[in-house]
Amino acid sequence: MESLQAYARYHFAYEESWARDRGMPQAALDQHARRHQAFADRIQAMAEQDSREEGQGHALHRFLANWLLEHIVKDDQEMVHRLLNPGGAKA
Repeated sequence: MESLQAYARYHFAYEESWARDRGMPQAALDQHARRHQAFADRIQAMAEQDSREEGQGHALHRFLANWLLEHIVKDDQEMVHRLLNPGGAKA
């Protein structure tokens, strides 16, 4: 779990810096960063639970799968599209 938390911190900092450097409006960047923080908070809460608790592995798997679908596939792709195609139509 520690390596997941460390990678998430690294990745989120890089992604937010990348978006800021490319002109993402501050309000949108703040909203995106709040989503990242919610992920980090959830992973921290899961890490603090007893790892032997029945179903914890399944709960983590379900959470990560939902995150991949909702945040990476939707939010991140939309952010990249907007930054690379300002004023352009959504793909």
